[in-house]
Amino acid sequence: MTGNQIWFIALSDLKERTRRFSFLALCALSVLAAFLFVPDSEAEMTSIAVDADYFLQGTNWTWIPMASALCTGMLLPLAGFFYLRNTLSFDRKTGTMALVYTSPVRRVSYLAGKFISNLLLLTLVLAVVVVSSLCMMLIHFPGSGFSVLHFLSFFAGILPGIFLCAAVALAAEAVPLFQGRSGSWLAGVLFFVMYIVCISLLVDDPQGVMARFLDMTGFVWLKDGIDQSVYSVTGRPAQVALGVHQDIEVSHRELSELFFQSLPFTSKRVLEKGVMIVGGIVISIAASVILPRYESGKKTRMISEKKRRDSNGHGLFATEVIQTFRNCSVPWAVVMSGVWLSMFLVDIKTAYGTLWVLAMMWSCLLYADYGCREKKYNMNTLLPTFYHACSRQMLVRWCSGVMLSALISVPVILRTALAGNWAGTAKVILSACFAPALSIFLGWISGSERVFEIVFLVISYWMLNSRSFPA
Repeated sequence: MTGNQIWFIALSDLKERTRRFSFLALCALSVLAAFLFVPDSEAEMTSIAVDADYFLQGTNWTWIPMASALCTGMLLPLAGFFYLRNTLSFDRKTGTMALVYTSPVRRVSYLAGKFISNLLLLTLVLAVVVVSSLCMMLIHFPGSGFSVLHFLSFFAGILPGIFLCAAVALAAEAVPLFQGRSGSWLAGVLFFVMYIVCISLLVDDPQGVMARFLDMTGFVWLKDGIDQSVYSVTGRPAQVALGVHQDIEVSHRELSELFFQSLPFTSKRVLEKGVMIVGGIVISIAASVILPRYESGKKTRMISEKKRRDSNGHGLFATEVIQTFRNCSVPWAVVMSGVWLSMFLVDIKTAYGTLWVLAMMWSCLLYADYGCREKKYNMNTLLPTFYHACSRQMLVRWCSGVMLSALISVPVILRTALAGNWAGTAKVILSACFAPALSIFLGWISGSERVFEIVFLVISYWMLNSRSFPA
């Protein structure tokens, strides 16, 4: 009976989440990624480069699954965590979790079903990448004979990382500290730090024990295969670079063709990946112990009623501002205050290139739901019945978001204005206006705040790495 319960919960959750626009958007991005991951020796930038001084780049079909597996492994755990971290919160909002606690279903069965659903979702995304890579391989290298097992062996190292990512995302929602919007973002920040630490371990010491047993990306698995293929020619391990600009003026000496061999399943690799799989299962079981035993729907109703009473007597703009700042918690305010004051103390380039971007990332959790708030509170069918209600609501909401972003940007705006850098001031103000507008647009077309969070995270990551001072 327990097995049937777990499978029913997993399938029900999987069906509900695959019907969302966010899942379709993630699959579409996966198809686009598979297209961009194809190595191109003639392009200014390529997805992967392996010893360009010795080998021709991207000249046979093995390059496509190798490049696709490397790049997908680097991106999927991070994107997967942020995509999966709403399964329990959604059940809390809809009251499903309260019903679960009143049913014969045990917490361990409930979370086991959610864990399997997370696994299947990420596996489906990986399958989309695999099929898309296969299509790109057939397009670029038609008629080339290939082995299916050889092709799939490149992607096998990513699956254990999916186990670990699915379990960590589930456990993060079960911990009371990481519940709510501020807690959710705190969990996201901690996972991002953990992800960066893992990447650093892989780069600094890929043969280390910690790097191999915490390799969610599958990089070590693929790097071993690349070294195996390269060593027989160069006599040394391969030099691998991801997402690099190519030098158009390459050396005129004769270059060799590199054919990536199939990755064998040795006992050492099976042990390393098996530990990750077992670790993911253990974490998901531990989440059932951490998950609170009761869900109070009464508290939620009381809070909602209090919000409704407090909103009475205020204008539309004041109500939107109040609703926005209701998502503000004490930890959020403490972190924002520290970053905000620091922007006055550090040099202007650091304030703009790093601290201001981090402050905007931290603030976006307050207005991430701007475009989908009506759907979240089941008002999407009622609001259009009022004359011009939607347009007025979105306009006022955007104004409240601009006010929030402007307040956060005050240190940078003042410092650039006092320095006479009016172009820089204008850029900061326009950016402050753009963030809530993007939230409204993406939330309105997707019906979910996750699309905006992922897109805004990518934009912020690009801004952090560009570190360009407005001039």
